[in-house]
This record gives sequence, C-alpha cells and structure tokens, in this order.
Amino acid sequence: MQQEMKYIYTIYEEGSFSKAAEKLYLSQSALSMAVQRVEDALGDAIFDRSKRPLKLTHSGQVYIQKYYEITQLEKELEEHIIDISNLKGGSLTIGGTQYTLSYILAPVLMQYTALYPDINVRLIEYSANQLDHKLLDGSIDMCLKCDEVKSPLIKYGHAFTDNLFLAMQRSYIDKYNLPDIALSQELIMSGAFVSEQYQSLPSSYWSRLPILLLSSGNNLHTRTLELFEEHKITPNIFLELQQLVTAYHLTINGLGTTLTTEFLICKSNAPDMAYFKIDSPLMVRNFQFIMHKKGYVSKAARRFMEMTQEYYSKLLQGN
Repeated sequence: MQQEMKYIYTIYEEGSFSKAAEKLYLSQSALSMAVQRVEDALGDAIFDRSKRPLKLTHSGQVYIQKYYEITQLEKELEEHIIDISNLKGGSLTIGGTQYTLSYILAPVLMQYTALYPDINVRLIEYSANQLDHKLLDGSIDMCLKCDEVKSPLIKYGHAFTDNLFLAMQRSYIDKYNLPDIALSQELIMSGAFVSEQYQSLPSSYWSRLPILLLSSGNNLHTRTLELFEEHKITPNIFLELQQLVTAYHLTINGLGTTLTTEFLICKSNAPDMAYFKIDSPLMVRNFQFIMHKKGYVSKAARRFMEMTQEYYSKLLQGN
C-alpha cells in the first residue's frame, strides 16, 4: 500500500502517468495497473483522466490528504526516535526566499552545521507565495515569514526584526529635487538611524520616484502598496520583480528606487547609494518561525530556532 501511495502521489505531482512512470523508472502500463488496483479497492476513480494535466476526483483529494498525514506521522516517528540520540542525527529542511536563506540564515547555518555535523540540513529556495503550500504538504519543516498565517500553520516565536528603507542612487537626490536627509550605509549599520535627529522623507516626494516593486505574493508588494495607499498616493511603478535581492541590485545600478532591508544594505558594497527613512509602522517587519501546527517540533528544529534568536539578539545589542 505504501508503494502504491507513492505512485499515486507522484502522478499527482507530475500531472501525468507518463511523466510519473519516467520518474519512478516504471513502465506506464505497470503504473496504470497499480493505480487501477487502488481504484478498484476504493470503488471510485482517483484521477479525472479527461483533464490535462490530470485532476484529482473528490476521492483522489481525500487519498492525497491521507498520504500527507501518513507521511507526516512517519516523519514524526523518525524525529522522536532521533531525538533520543541528543542531536547525533536527524534532518531539518528549511524553506525560504533568496533573501532569507542568503542574508538572514547563512551566518546561523554556519554555526549550526559546525556544532551539529550529524544533522542533515537542507535548504530549499522558494518564492514567498509558495512557502505555505510547502509547509502544508510536508516538503519543508519550517520557514521564516512576517505575514499573518492561517491554521493549520502556526507561529513558533520571533526570529528577527527587519527595518526597511527607501533605497536609490545618490544622484536621484538632485535628479528628483529631494531634501538632503539621506542616510549612509554607516548610519544604518551602526543602528543610529533610529534617532529622531534623522528625518523621514515626506510623502509629497514619493510619487516622483520610479518604483521597483516586488510581484504579488511577496510581503513587500503588499507593504509597498499599503504604504502609498495610506498616504493616498499613486505609486509610479517602473518594474515588477520576483526577488528582493534583484530589485536592490537593479537600484544600485540606477534603474529606480525600491524598499529594501537593512541586512541587504549592511552587506552591500555600494558607496553611491542613499537611503531614506519612511515614517510608517509598515517599515518594520517582524519575522516569525512558521511550522505546521500538527507537526512534531524536533530537537534539531528547536535548537536551530534558539540559535537564530541568540544570533540576532546579540547583533542588535552590538548596534
């Protein structure tokens, strides 16, 4: 039964019998016969074969949901057993965007893998709007998000705070007749930007600027549009992009302006850039660890969360 469940899940994942057979190294006829046996036992079809790609029937949807639940139970059992060995084995699969994996988690992962070399850590990069689905289907154990989440996903504690700034080439100050109140990279790195002596860019200037906007499904897409709507301003959207890192690097090259994060700013080498504070609570993002409510939180996962919190707590104190 377990093997047949894997076959059916692969067909569902690939969207066709032929692709699934190729992935499973089976003949298409052998795969069709295996599915037919399950459908005969159920008394109903699992796939609507008239659709391309294949679609699940109602019975098929129930079957795939049970596959997820059985897979999760097997994984929990394995993690429970491994926990007894006190972090001498196990696995941890973390999903994230290019930004969170490369700029936020990288330094923590270096420490974590050095301390616990026997834990198999996997990083899988997804776009922000894929992360919920990957938690739900068990592809990943955890991710970091600053959005609200819905059950059965749940927040497992604060990870770090992310301050946002409006970034642009310094030449834009004269080009768009902006006030000379921009922050330098050094002021942001030191944390001095929080002082009230550093002014925010008034909203009256925003509509002049060409905006590089992240695409729908990204938190910064929603946050940017809410910021402009809050001030009843129509943004001058020049380009829409998938990745925060891409938008920032295009900004460095003078292609427009974008909301970006202090962690990107601090790790960049861009002396010709200027950064503006924006007076809005939307410019502070609080990232949380997100996991499946029904999932077992392994000792490996708990230790990783603790180390992330410790790292960013010390970093903030250093500022």
